[in-house]
Amino acid sequence: HFHVNVRVQDLYLSLNGYECIPDCPEQYPNIKSLSINKHAITQWEEIGKIGFVFPGLVELRMSECPLENIFPKEVPQQFPNLKALNLNNTLLDTWEAIDALKSFPILTDVSVMGIPLLYQYTDQHKRQLLIARLPNIQKLNKTKISAEEREDAERFFIRHHMDDESPPLRYLELVGTHGMLDRLAEVNLKAKQTATISLIFDDQPVCEQEINLMQSTTSLKKYVSEIIGIPPPGFKIFYKDVGLCFGLEEMKYGPKKLYRYKIKDGDEIHVW
Repeated sequence: HFHVNVRVQDLYLSLNGYECIPDCPEQYPNIKSLSINKHAITQWEEIGKIGFVFPGLVELRMSECPLENIFPKEVPQQFPNLKALNLNNTLLDTWEAIDALKSFPILTDVSVMGIPLLYQYTDQHKRQLLIARLPNIQKLNKTKISAEEREDAERFFIRHHMDDESPPLRYLELVGTHGMLDRLAEVNLKAKQTATISLIFDDQPVCEQEINLMQSTTSLKKYVSEIIGIPPPGFKIFYKDVGLCFGLEEMKYGPKKLYRYKIKDGDEIHVW
């Protein structure tokens, strides 16, 4: 049985290797946050018992465990107050498990890094497919989802599934929102996936480099760091559109994709 001090709000049961959740007649509504990482439970039926024992749970962390599924039917009764759920490095390998996350009544913050379902996709496509399937999630893998990112993800999702014989239900919902999209727009987007820019460090040209415009600003900063030999916190990067006279635009928002700056061949990245 669990024996919990009624004044405790955060409970850590990680590394206990639980293979099942013991039946517990008592409830502990005072517990708001539970860490039960590295357990040995594979089936959601057992996890559901946690919700009965801790009905006030707001945050549940259970990463690095062999959980294989989530069954949505009883989730609203099991976890009525859950807002944040960490499932990193579990064994979830179906889209049904991801769709089941929609059944948590007020869940807005989810982490699902390192799950088998997503191994085949690039980091960008993983994130887009998850965002598009989870309309109520506001923070994914510890990063907030902007309205702009959500719209991009939903449009990508439509294009990703437009040739499927039996597309997921979410596809039909999103076509209802955005309409059927033109394949041509996707072709145009692909044509602008790279640009050749000049890298300028302390006003001195360093090199000309082809960069991937689908990467994030953070990713570019890491790449620049390797070229100039300075760790990322030690410098700032700026974009200069050589065709305009607006000066330098600081690239300070890490998750922002480079194509959003409208970078084109011949433009400059300045490092200070």
